[in-house]
Amino acid sequence: MEILCSKNEFHYINDIALATLNDVRRKYFLNRITADQRCIWVDKADSIFETYTGTKITKTLVWMLRHFRVDTNIRDGVGRITIVNPKASFQFFKK
Repeated sequence: MEILCSKNEFHYINDIALATLNDVRRKYFLNRITADQRCIWVDKADSIFETYTGTKITKTLVWMLRHFRVDTNIRDGVGRITIVNPKASFQFFKK
């Protein structure tokens, strides 16, 4: 998250990698997200909870959300969790 929320450039990456990094950073800058915040990007079909945590913490979060009947799946190894049917699932968060 520190890298995504900062404007730091790295001398050891090439122009293509820098362009990719800046493209990924764009949504964080546009939404004024800081490194200590975590996002849930909402779409119509599903949502992505970007935890950027280790595997154990991600699995624990998935188990906790499933306990509250939030339909979730681990998306990848960087701690992103897919929340299926976000409209129904987010009723849990309103409580």
